[in-house]
Amino acid sequence: MDVKAGVGSMTELGSYPLLAIIKLLGKNIEKVKFYSYYDIEKKVDIFTKVNLKYRDAIATAKVGLGVK
Repeated sequence: MDVKAGVGSMTELGSYPLLAIIKLLGKNIEKVKFYSYYDIEKKVDIFTKVNLKYRDAIATAKVGLGVK
């Protein structure tokens, strides 16, 4: 992934589900784990799933470019 380009599913769309998660569960996240599918030619993540572990909860968000 070309980090200088600043594009990809997480950088473009990740703020939408993260806003809801943080509003509901707060900012005290204990662990974050990302799972991404990359387009090697375009050097971007096409689809990303993120798991956020809280003390008493787990939140999952999925974002993708051009996927349903």
